[in-house]
Amino acid sequence: MSANCEMCPILETYNDGKDVQILQTERRRVVLDKNQRFLDKTLVTPLKHEQSLSELDDENWREFHQVVKDFESVICKIFELSNFNWSCFMDMAANGQETRVHWYVRPRYTNKTVVKGGEF
Repeated sequence: MSANCEMCPILETYNDGKDVQILQTERRRVVLDKNQRFLDKTLVTPLKHEQSLSELDDENWREFHQVVKDFESVICKIFELSNFNWSCFMDMAANGQETRVHWYVRPRYTNKTVVKGGEF
């Protein structure tokens, strides 16, 4: 854990028990993002604090590939999707935090989807 990283304490405490975890592997955790402005917006974070993509070893990349396949497969079975937007961020330095590799996944739906009165 890094003392100056916004995500390290969240990962250690499972967001004070509030995380809705989708998947955890040996190297990463996949949780629904607390901001559901986009239906099923998900956060994928390596468990080890990595500051750049170049720090990820070959095994980490292989596991990430499997996580992508598993996640997309499960979500596609539940919802009618057109595609997924995968975005890699390391932008915490702008907030005075250490950078940390993490991805946001935003599923894109073919048709209008309504969940609990919200349209997506």
